[in-house]
Amino acid sequence: MNRIDRVLAENAGRGEKTTVHCVPVGRLASAAALARRMDAAGGIWELRGNMPAGELCGFVKRLRRRLAGDIPVVLSLSFHQIYAMGLEPFTDSCIEAGADGVRIRDLPMEEQPQLRVYFLKAGAPYLLQEICPQSGDRIPDLTAGAGGFVYCAADPALWDRKEAYGSPLMFFLYAAEAVCPAPLILDFPDEGEWTKDCLKIAAGMSVKEDIAVPALFC
Repeated sequence: MNRIDRVLAENAGRGEKTTVHCVPVGRLASAAALARRMDAAGGIWELRGNMPAGELCGFVKRLRRRLAGDIPVVLSLSFHQIYAMGLEPFTDSCIEAGADGVRIRDLPMEEQPQLRVYFLKAGAPYLLQEICPQSGDRIPDLTAGAGGFVYCAADPALWDRKEAYGSPLMFFLYAAEAVCPAPLILDFPDEGEWTKDCLKIAAGMSVKEDIAVPALFC
């Protein structure tokens, strides 16, 4: 079982929400320091690396050796980083490093098949999908076959907006939850009561860690 599935299932069984911790990592980030923080906090960790894809996979590999727990790790990077490395070499590096998911913000649905064919390999990470209210009728297509979880983003203008029929954001989340084959993760800030309402539908939310991972040789 993919680590993401295990954590989501365990938290759901306890009636708890899952936190996806989003952390930027640099080329000299300390894997040991980050591993200690991850073990203490639990949840799922999304690592955003502005570095060559191979180096980011190498960092995850070092991180895995230092983690005490079996923490899920998601890589967040651009398709350019992956394409520069090569689609199959990147997939193989993810498998070797122990990455559980990949988030590619600039990869349209229509361009995904060229990478998906390699992600069919045993042990390959999930290609995590993203949707928003503007996805509309495309949501079933965007999330077809989605694994792990689906990121749900929204324009700030909709966060606490109310209409005669209710909240547009809640309407979107109810509709998405009905058709998505994977749990939803909120990808917008925790800002009060309306967020609590959204979390009644979603499995959890992403949190941007307001820290700098120590830049040390490791």
